[in-house]
Amino acid sequence: VKPVELFLNWTNNYASNITITINESFNNITVEILNGTSSVIPNYSQINSLTYCQPGEYRLFIIDVNESNSYDNFIGPLNATNSSIATVIDNVGQYSHLQCKPGRYWVEKFTIRNKTQTNETANITVFIDIPISASNNANFLSTGIESFNGNFTPNATTYHSYYFNITELSNGTTNVTGVAINLSSSADTDLFLLDDSGNLKAKSINKSSNTEWLLHNFLPSSSAMWEIRVYGNSTSSISYTGYITFTGLNLLNSTNQRVSSIDLGVKNASETIQKNFILRNELNLSLSNVVEQKEVYYEKKFGGSGSNNFTFIVPSFASKVRVSMNWTGGSNYSFEVYNQSGILVGSSVNKHVYANITGVMEEEYDEISSIGSSAGLWRVEVRNNSVITDPYDVKVSIYVSPSSWIRSNYTSMTFNRSGESNSSTGIQINFTIPNNTMSGTYKGYIRYIDSNNAGIDIPFSVNVTTPMLVVNNTMNSMITRVDENYGANITRILNFILNNTGDYDLVINITNSSNVLSCVSGSCSGYHPTFIFNKITSITNHSSQTLNVNITFNSSMPKGLYEGWIFINATNSSISLSSHPYPTFNLTLRLNLTDLLDVRVFDIVSIDGNNIVENSTASENVTAKVRVYYINGTEIEAGNSLTTSNFSIWLINRNVSSYRIPTSGSLSSYNGTNPLYYPDYYNVNFTVPANKPGGFYDIHVNISYTRNVRFSGEGVNTSFLLNNTGLYMALVSYPSSLSNGTSGTVNVSIKNYGPVKALTPKIKLNKGSYISSVSYSSISSNCGVTGTPGEEVTISSINPNGTQVCYVAWTITAGSSEGTGTSTVNGTSGIWFNNLSFSTNVYVPSTTTTTTAASTSTSTTTTTTIPVEEAVYLNITDYPSLVEIEQGQNKSISVTVKNINDTISQTVSLTILNMSSNWYDVSPSSVLISYGDNYTFNITFKIPENASVMDYKGMFKAYSGYGSDFQRFTLRVIPGSKLQAEIVANLSSLKNEAKNLGKAINSSKAQGYNLTEVESLFNQLNSKINEALNYLNQSDYMSAYLLLDDIEDLLNKTKNALVEATTP
Repeated sequence: VKPVELFLNWTNNYASNITITINESFNNITVEILNGTSSVIPNYSQINSLTYCQPGEYRLFIIDVNESNSYDNFIGPLNATNSSIATVIDNVGQYSHLQCKPGRYWVEKFTIRNKTQTNETANITVFIDIPISASNNANFLSTGIESFNGNFTPNATTYHSYYFNITELSNGTTNVTGVAINLSSSADTDLFLLDDSGNLKAKSINKSSNTEWLLHNFLPSSSAMWEIRVYGNSTSSISYTGYITFTGLNLLNSTNQRVSSIDLGVKNASETIQKNFILRNELNLSLSNVVEQKEVYYEKKFGGSGSNNFTFIVPSFASKVRVSMNWTGGSNYSFEVYNQSGILVGSSVNKHVYANITGVMEEEYDEISSIGSSAGLWRVEVRNNSVITDPYDVKVSIYVSPSSWIRSNYTSMTFNRSGESNSSTGIQINFTIPNNTMSGTYKGYIRYIDSNNAGIDIPFSVNVTTPMLVVNNTMNSMITRVDENYGANITRILNFILNNTGDYDLVINITNSSNVLSCVSGSCSGYHPTFIFNKITSITNHSSQTLNVNITFNSSMPKGLYEGWIFINATNSSISLSSHPYPTFNLTLRLNLTDLLDVRVFDIVSIDGNNIVENSTASENVTAKVRVYYINGTEIEAGNSLTTSNFSIWLINRNVSSYRIPTSGSLSSYNGTNPLYYPDYYNVNFTVPANKPGGFYDIHVNISYTRNVRFSGEGVNTSFLLNNTGLYMALVSYPSSLSNGTSGTVNVSIKNYGPVKALTPKIKLNKGSYISSVSYSSISSNCGVTGTPGEEVTISSINPNGTQVCYVAWTITAGSSEGTGTSTVNGTSGIWFNNLSFSTNVYVPSTTTTTTAASTSTSTTTTTTIPVEEAVYLNITDYPSLVEIEQGQNKSISVTVKNINDTISQTVSLTILNMSSNWYDVSPSSVLISYGDNYTFNITFKIPENASVMDYKGMFKAYSGYGSDFQRFTLRVIPGSKLQAEIVANLSSLKNEAKNLGKAINSSKAQGYNLTEVESLFNQLNSKINEALNYLNQSDYMSAYLLLDDIEDLLNKTKNALVEATTP
């Protein structure tokens, strides 16, 4: 039976022929068509209410052409010399399947068999496309709105297509002019609109929410079936619902011609243009609450292939920057955007994946809405994450305020149906080219849109021609600072490129601060370094001039900050010839005379030739390799005769910043080489004492040096590791006050920051005065104890590198007398960073009752002491249990503390336990809370860029002089922009390795090797890669990051299995 696949749709009126042929020399074979068992299934999981549209009821029919189009299930008899043509047909008689929900349907196996030998069969697959139309949208003709819906299965690999007739609402006198499509889904999906020739007309690939919207105008007037493509991919199913809304809004000029765009031509700054139009509804439907929207942006375009960098100027008044790149082909491009300061402000990766699957032009994009002080020269870095280098286009859109460009007399209006009164209105639009306009192309649109989000976009463009002054890739102003060590006679030369990027020549006038710099900071009053510069009066268009500035100072001038200015005035009596967007430029010159040196500690080398002290039980000599520079970059080499007496060296533990080796002063130092500077470094030896806590240390090297005047500086190397256990204890909770005879719990956390597992370390709680006893309470289950714990507890083991937290708790009981005592917690065995102490106030309750018994003869007074419960003072009532922050970012959260005592006002402080104080700020540091009241503290987390990606267990502690409260929380550090880029690059590399591995597997399989195990591993590998890619598509870098090790492990296992399977 041929063909083996049939497509039934409007192009063949839902009927298509098949040819049935007998392949062997048999005669009189009757063919049976199994109409009754060939059920049609909705391919997109459409849910139908009509019975004959549901699975099991929806069937196709066969017409035998040789039997006068009978609806017979039998064809023949046939023999090897003849064949029969039959027609597979849908929408027969009362079964109008065009009323079924729109989308694709199919019959996977439409069976045709030998009537007498029923095991002789042939199967064909039939696809049916039901368009979106008035047949399956009952209210379409009265509303102009149609709907569709479907469902993607988990890890879907194909897109869904829906078709609609663009002129279904047109009736010859009224016309559809545009269409809007809204899509909402349970997870990220992308939306594409294609015409009847397969050309992409519009798209929506929003990644910040699960809604998509697109608008396309100026539809052809002739009938055509256009296509909507939808695609989404997730590990779970994705349901979606879409709406198509047609509009008849049309913009006409004075001669009643459609206006599809407005070209304002070439204009100078401050020019105005007035345009008059008619806005008319051409549909037989009313359009409610049509409003006007406007958008204006400056456009720069670049082209290229492969990895590349592109730069562009962003003014301070820009409201938003949008960067997009488009290409067609197999390349995997991504990009990053950096501002004037070199800070990453935007990026885009893997947004093109859905477009690639749907077969349309791929795109990456990002929008940056925070500009402010970051104005200046920005940079787009395009990265090619594949070996294919397809050409691409990069478009930068710099958005500006539309209100200064466009004004119209239109407000809002409800349009009646075509031909009725109030179905059109006149509009006057005034375009003004603002004075703060850059030279180049501006584009934008004027949009008229109704309450159903459908309407019309009228794009406009203008080429603005102005002079444009850019100094060293900045506009308006800049500050240049020269750093020099004082005590010398020096002239520094600075060069500034004055660039006129505009279309007209530019005349400038330069003034300055009387050729001197004045003291603005430090003890330098009365001293004045001088500067001179060359004279520049004009810059021709699209060219530049160099402004040379010489700053001179002498050895008599003291340390301090000196400042002066150069003012470039580029205004002109003719506004069009003034510089735009800024007519002036202010150049601030700063000279910083300092005594600071630049100390760089390039390496730390132990006796083993690495940066590790392996044997920590003995002291060891270590060499620091150091270079020293003046602040201007000139190196102080051996000829300057630095000796070890100029060097001071000490160590600070990276995790316990309060731990210093030595506790004060510096370690002894001596020559590591003779001479000390050889061949390219100062080689300074120092001795690391024995039996110090292990872990990573920062090596601090301070230099003090005199040459006429005294200079000093400090450098740090962060790569030094001491190979030992390093135990650190912290107080989690303790009773600050107890009534006599009552008990409280002391809870201590313990971490091992060293790289060596701690075996049977001991810790002891020593009771202070006024505490009668101490007894062991508990230890966290992940640690365990050895022996019989009491005041001293022997912990079984603690894992290295801070990966495990042990909690040890004791119960302390107050004595009978009042007073404040200090208890201590000490490490009694093992290598410890610290010990702890805390104070507990023991008090005797004084509450009494007095009972008086009276008689005529005696009076007796009995005093009875009534015990009272321990006072409760504070509660943390509101706090986040999970705080999630990117590396290198800040985030503020709130924690609310309530004074639950009903008589005492308390001064309350809030802190965080088990976390570096450098990672957070609490505001205010303390506050008075009246009894019964609460207060909300603000905590700002400041996560270092190099912080490990992991969960950190912390504890909020609120405390006063009366009591305290604790609440646990988790700080989750997730990948920052730098690590995100590394994740994308690593995943791309692993994906490429997997692709090459797949080719090797196919090649080996073709040679006859048994690769069952290899293919099983390879399938797991691809599944993990796809899972990671899906996380990236959802911007879940944390989950993708956690999968990288699994992917690499599966990749290596698959490679090894392939080697074993193909090795004789």
